[in-house]
Amino acid sequence: MIRIVRDNVGSIFKLLYPYNDLEGAGIEVTVRDRGVVGVVSEYTLYAIRPGGRKVTISRLSDGQRLTIALSFLLSVYRATNHNVDFLLMDEPIPYVDVNIRRAFAALLTRFINEGLVGQVIITTQSEDLVNDIVKAAKEANVKYSVIRLVKEGNERRIVQ
Repeated sequence: MIRIVRDNVGSIFKLLYPYNDLEGAGIEVTVRDRGVVGVVSEYTLYAIRPGGRKVTISRLSDGQRLTIALSFLLSVYRATNHNVDFLLMDEPIPYVDVNIRRAFAALLTRFINEGLVGQVIITTQSEDLVNDIVKAAKEANVKYSVIRLVKEGNERRIVQ
């Protein structure tokens, strides 16, 4: 299972990350015998620089870290080959640029088309993210709905 997730992390990362300062991402597993505690597995997410040098996630920018973490999450869904009825995300990509945001929107619609996810529910304050998801959904012929909670003074109303 770890091998499958590791392979998916790299391929999903390449779909999400459009720059060439990082060539990929991966997971390293360290198994240690902790005596009374028993065997413990530790997982380290890392990026791969051009030339193959591994860089731990702690040495990356916020956007790079978030892209790797999102790649890991989506690779677990894909590796389990489990069709999820819905995926709920709250501000899933707060520190990424426009290219990664658009790649994220395209990847979500791809997962819906592949049947991996039935529907995606996202809460966000980013109008740009909403617009990118709507555009990707239209291009992929994926049904979508946008619901906005608008606050005016002390009143809130829902707009569809």
